[in-house]
Amino acid sequence: MAPPTGSAPDRHPLLPLDLAVSRGGTGLRPTLPSDVDPLFEHVHGREDILRWLCWRGPADLEQLRARYVPATFGEAGATFGVMLAVVDEAADAPIGECSLTFEGDTGACEIGYWLGAEAHGRGHGSRLVELALELGFERVRSHTVTASVKRGNDRSLAALRRSGFDVRPALGAGPGGGAVTGGGIDPGRPGRADGIAWYASLTRRAWARRAEERRS
Repeated sequence: MAPPTGSAPDRHPLLPLDLAVSRGGTGLRPTLPSDVDPLFEHVHGREDILRWLCWRGPADLEQLRARYVPATFGEAGATFGVMLAVVDEAADAPIGECSLTFEGDTGACEIGYWLGAEAHGRGHGSRLVELALELGFERVRSHTVTASVKRGNDRSLAALRRSGFDVRPALGAGPGGGAVTGGGIDPGRPGRADGIAWYASLTRRAWARRAEERRS
């Protein structure tokens, strides 16, 4: 999808699909060119962040810029991803990243995310998970949203559980969430889960039921 005619340079071509949401001072929106420098500072060489990710971070600014090349919805059945910036709305500044990967036409969406260390402990993590669920279930109409978590990442586990995710040991992990190495969280995705200990999932039905309970 091409950007609207006459739009500003930072206008992202996915914005007309309404992939921008916010709640309680935390926002999610498609990444913009102006996000690259501040997000690079948050993640480059930051082992306190990178140790929890299945990504070693950007080698330089150009690599991060290429990561944020605007994504578009491809042909039916194709697997594709959307990169979003997590924004501290009070500061009007990007503080992290959230990815949504759609598994072709299966109706499944996987979320991944990180926040800069300075944003921890301020509620942004829980809110970004809720916002990602809103996008996955309401805007894109997925039937299941999943996430995977490395051993020891208790902060991420807590955020997922607060949002109603069912959290279980990953395939090959022990009942206490011992890390998976040299394999995947399921047989169809080998090699993606080094260090992954937990697999979280939430269905649209469970999410809707939880939302109804919170309103009553």
